[in-house]
Amino acid sequence: MSPKRSHLIYALLVLFSLAPLILTLLSLGIAQLNGCSVSANQMQPCPVFGQDIGSLLLLGAFLGALTAFTLPTGLIAMLAFKIYTTVKNKSATLK
Repeated sequence: MSPKRSHLIYALLVLFSLAPLILTLLSLGIAQLNGCSVSANQMQPCPVFGQDIGSLLLLGAFLGALTAFTLPTGLIAMLAFKIYTTVKNKSATLK
């Protein structure tokens, strides 16, 4: 496997692991910039350019809980991929 392809796979695994956290921070940042608050109890209205995006911000905030699943899963997948590439490279050099 080429190093370029390995780097791409690692980048995709990192993106998978951190995507819910990034979306949560993005939604909280958008709410902060527009003077809105995101509450876990109820949806708060947040008008941006005449559209209420409160439900989207709430969804983005709840995605943070998904990080508890994706982060360990992504780390395990990266470790498994590292083991796979190491074993494959060792067997290729022995031949």
